[in-house]
Amino acid sequence: MKRIKRKICCEMMEYNTTNHCSVHTNPFECPDCLIYIDKYNRYGIIIHDGGESFVLIDYCPWCGTKLPSVDPKKIKLPGLR
Repeated sequence: MKRIKRKICCEMMEYNTTNHCSVHTNPFECPDCLIYIDKYNRYGIIIHDGGESFVLIDYCPWCGTKLPSVDPKKIKLPGLR
């Protein structure tokens, strides 16, 4: 699959998708982690249920910019709800 170059919409999105927590080694353990799924050029917010579940998001939580979208029915992501 061809890698898609992502475009960052705001400084907060840049910080939250590239900053690594100094306390938690696993991003699913960090309450402040926003994950990015590079393979599909999508973003998701972790569901802290003890597993590796997350919800895809369509808009930036900080500036409201529409994020890249892919029909979730066409892709299989682990943890997708």
